[in-house]
Amino acid sequence: MSLSEQAFNLEQRRAINEMVAEYVQEKHTTELGELRDVVQDLAQAQVRTEARVAELAQAQVRTEARVAELAQAQVRTEARIDKLAQVQVRTEKAVRDLAHQLGGLSENLGGGLEDLSYEVVPYVLEKELGLKLGELARGYVTIGEEEVEFNIYGEGIYRDRPGQMVVILGEVKTNITAPELIRFATLVERARPHLLQGQYLAHAEVIPLFFGFRARPAVQELARALGINLIFSYGKLFPAA
Repeated sequence: MSLSEQAFNLEQRRAINEMVAEYVQEKHTTELGELRDVVQDLAQAQVRTEARVAELAQAQVRTEARVAELAQAQVRTEARIDKLAQVQVRTEKAVRDLAHQLGGLSENLGGGLEDLSYEVVPYVLEKELGLKLGELARGYVTIGEEEVEFNIYGEGIYRDRPGQMVVILGEVKTNITAPELIRFATLVERARPHLLQGQYLAHAEVIPLFFGFRARPAVQELARALGINLIFSYGKLFPAA
């Protein structure tokens, strides 16, 4: 006989067994309920996790699509840059060609204007100032070790004063400007004493002049003040002061 059978009678043992069974049943039921709650919470968390994973997957798809778009845009941009670079190369070549052509045109125009001056200047100076000139050409005046070039150089006399020698020093420009006049006036003053050293030109009069197509009124007034004659291609003389 066990200790419990010795300590309790049959009815007491039955009561104790029922109490133990109820306790076990209650505890089991409670633990099962708690377990069901935990499982339910885990299931809900799983659902939320799967939803979040789905969202992240969609975001990844969108990101990859955007990256692909940016890659295509980069390809298009690089292609555009290549085209622009090619256009730039062609443009620079065209500019160089144009500059070369304009340089040639300017040189031809300058040479043609200079040749024209040799025809117009003697006619105008004889008509307006009574000068009889020899042949005009480019001329050089030696100043120390420097040889200064003038587009127009010539010698002559006055028609009514045959004993008065005249030296013409001239510059040719299509558009006569103030800086060019000032530079030319300085050059003439530098050349004057060296030009008149020889006995032949000891008492010659130096007549500086500019020949060209045009000059603004303010430039014309400056030329007059600087003592420079202006002769335009159409045969008009603006005499120095």
